Amino acid sequence: MIKPKSQIIEVSEKFRSVGIKFLDSKNRFVLGDKVKKALLKRMKVDAFEVLIGEEGDVLLRPVANIPSKEAWVHQNPKAMKQIVEGLIQAQHGQVEKVVDLEKFVDDL
Repeated sequence: MIKPKSQIIEVSEKFRSVGIKFLDSKNRFVLGDKVKKALLKRMKVDAFEVLIGEEGDVLLRPVANIPSKEAWVHQNPKAMKQIVEGLIQAQHGQVEKVVDLEKFVDDL
């Protein structure tokens, strides 16, 4: 994972409390089941970016790492748009069966 450079980031989100967590003897805390369930049902989380506010507030922003062989898709807006459109079409049953794969590839 690439470490982000220290930078000022404006955050304009609303937050809700999910409880108080205490530090252990090694200054660690556990997020807990409520937080994990709320995050994991919405996204795959590998790590957290840590942001510290001017008044000492700490924001943990979920991060999902992308395998390097897939990163090109996220760096190519045209390819990403085509993939999203294809997924939407598949959701609506707009698919067709390919009988001759070689011919299909040649026709692309």
